[in-house]
Amino acid sequence: MENTSSSKLKVINRDILKYYAALVMFMGHALILWAKIPGISITLLRFINCATLSAPPIFFFFVAEGY
Repeated sequence: MENTSSSKLKVINRDILKYYAALVMFMGHALILWAKIPGISITLLRFINCATLSAPPIFFFFVAEGY
C-alpha cells in the first residue's frame, strides 16, 4: 500500500508559485499608481509593499534551480 498522505499535503506547485510571484511583482510596480488614489488605506499599501519583497527570492530560486 502506497503512502498517499504526502500527495494530499501538496497544495502549491511550481506554476502556482510563479504566478504568485508575478502577480505580487505586478502589484509592486502598480503601487505608485495606487498611492495616488484618494481614500486608499496606508495599511493596505504597506501590506502590498511587504508582499512584493517575496517576489525576487522566488524568481532567484527558479533561476538557480534552472542553472
